[in-house]
Amino acid sequence: MKQFALAELLLLHRDGVAFDPADWEFWERLLVTGGLALVSHSEGDVLEPGAGWTVVRAAARSTLLQSPQSGSAHLDLTDVPTPRWVV
Repeated sequence: MKQFALAELLLLHRDGVAFDPADWEFWERLLVTGGLALVSHSEGDVLEPGAGWTVVRAAARSTLLQSPQSGSAHLDLTDVPTPRWVV
């Protein structure tokens, strides 16, 4: 059986208002269920995350988001027995 190593934290830097639904779907696929994405953006930008994403904290030039809690239905994942880092 294949094991996938997915990220628990994404660090994103881009014009935050330019993210489209395909971007949010792609990042959701990279994250474990409930994983975090820290987005660095221009001062004053307000992010509109994709469906199911939760804004944990918004600041002037960064926003911390939590990925949807529904999980990645497109992947057949098993629990990984130990903590891991994905960079």
